[in-house]
Amino acid sequence: MRRLATWFVRLLAGLILALALTGCDGLDDGQARLCVAVVPALEPTGALVIRSVTADPSAPHAVRVDYTIADPASDRSLRVGTVRCAFGGGLFDTDRQPPVAVEHDGALLSGARLLVLRRFWLGDREAMAEGAARLDIRAIERPLLPVPVTAETGLALQQALNALPRAAVYAVLAAAFALVHGLLNRINLAFGCIAVAGAFAAVGVVTVYDRAWTITDPMVALVALAAVVLVAGAQGALLGTVIGTAVFRPLRHAGPRAFLIATVGLALALSEAVRLVAGTGERWIQPMLATPILIASGGYRATLTVFQVLEVLFAGVLLVALVALMTRSRFGRDWRAAADDPLMARLLGSDVERTATIAFALSALLAGIAGAADALHYGHASAGAWLTLTLKTLMAALLGGIGSVRGAIAGGLLLGVAEVAWAATMPLDQRDIAVMGGLVLLLVFRPDGLFGVGRAAGDSGDARWRSMGSS
Repeated sequence: MRRLATWFVRLLAGLILALALTGCDGLDDGQARLCVAVVPALEPTGALVIRSVTADPSAPHAVRVDYTIADPASDRSLRVGTVRCAFGGGLFDTDRQPPVAVEHDGALLSGARLLVLRRFWLGDREAMAEGAARLDIRAIERPLLPVPVTAETGLALQQALNALPRAAVYAVLAAAFALVHGLLNRINLAFGCIAVAGAFAAVGVVTVYDRAWTITDPMVALVALAAVVLVAGAQGALLGTVIGTAVFRPLRHAGPRAFLIATVGLALALSEAVRLVAGTGERWIQPMLATPILIASGGYRATLTVFQVLEVLFAGVLLVALVALMTRSRFGRDWRAAADDPLMARLLGSDVERTATIAFALSALLAGIAGAADALHYGHASAGAWLTLTLKTLMAALLGGIGSVRGAIAGGLLLGVAEVAWAATMPLDQRDIAVMGGLVLLLVFRPDGLFGVGRAAGDSGDARWRSMGSS
C-alpha cells in the first residue's frame, strides 16, 4: 500500500512538472484551439493544413496560427497564411474567450466583421463542424499512442477515458458516505448538500481569483487550483463537524426513522442556505485546465484534458491515503472497533466520541473536495443537485457494501463506469432513471451490497448506535 501511494505521488509530481515545462510559452490551449477554428471562416475555399500554433509575444494573450492552403486534387500548397487572435484574459478570467481582435495576413478585422465572426461562426456549432472538416492538424498533433486506431477502437477508448474522472469522483463520495454509515449505521440524506456546498465554495474562490488576478503561468494556476480544493475541503470539514455535533449526536438515542427524517430536514435547511448565499440560479465558470491530451488518433481522436488527469490522480492519492489510514493508523483501528461494538471499544480505552468527530469531519472533507472537483470539471454548480447526488452516492456505497470503505470505493468506480457506458449506448435523458431504479432493486434484493461486505442498509443497529453516547 505504501509503495502504491508513493507511486501515485511521484506520478502526480511528474505531471505537474510536465505541465510547467509545456506551459512555459504561455500558450492557452483553449484560446489556441479557438484561433485555429477561426481559420476556415477566413479561408472559405481549399484544404487547410495547420503548420504551427504558437503564443504571439506582441500581446499578453495572443495566439498565432500559421497554415497553408492546399489544392484538394493535387495536394499541392497554393499559398501560406497567418491568423493572429488576441484575447481579453488568462486562465481564470471570464474574458479569455472569444477573441477580442483578429488579424488575417496582417489586416485587422473590422468591428463589424469581428462581431459576425463571433456570433455567426464561433456561436454556430454546425458551421464550426463544417469548418473543422477542412482542417488538417496532423502536423501539430503528437498522440501518446503512436499506432493509429480504428474508429471503433478509438470510440471505446474515449468512453473508457471519460469514465475515469466520473468513477474517481463517485469513489471518493462513496468512501466518504461509508465513513459515517459504517460507524453509525444510519443513512444521511443531507450528504449531497455538503458536496454541493463544496462546489459553490470552489466556484466562489475561482470568481474571486477572476476579479483579483490575471493568471497566465500554469504553475500559478495549479497553486490557485490547490487553494480552491483546500477551501472547499476545509469548509466541508467544518460543516461536517458542526452537523455531527449538533445533529447526529443528539439523535443517538432516537430510532432510524427519526434520524432519517432529521437528515431530510437538515438537507432542506442546508440547500436553502446555499440558495440564499449563492443565489437561485446555477453558477457557471470556465472549466479549469481544459487543455486536451491526445491519447490516440486515426479513425477517432481520443483525448483527456489536463484537469481530468489531475482529478483522477488526486482522487487516487486521496483514496490510497484513506485506505492506508483505515488499515494502518490508530484512527482506523478505533473506527473499526466503534463500528463493531462501541461499548466494548469504550471499555477498552478507545475514545469513541473523538473517533466519531474525526469520522464526521473526514467524511465531509472528502465530500467537499469531490464536489469542488466536479464543479471545476464541468464549470457548473447547482443548489438543486443535492438530492440526485445523495442518491447516487448511496447507490455507489450500496454496490460495494455500505458498511465497508473499500467496498464503497469499488462501488463508486463501478457506478462511474456504468453511467458512462449507459450514456454511450442508451438515451442520456434516461440515465438517472436507470440509476434510481438500480438503487431500488439493490435495497430490495441486495441490501448488503453486490460483494456481500458490510452490514445491510436496513440493519438498524440501535444498540450499537445508542452505546456510542453511553458513559
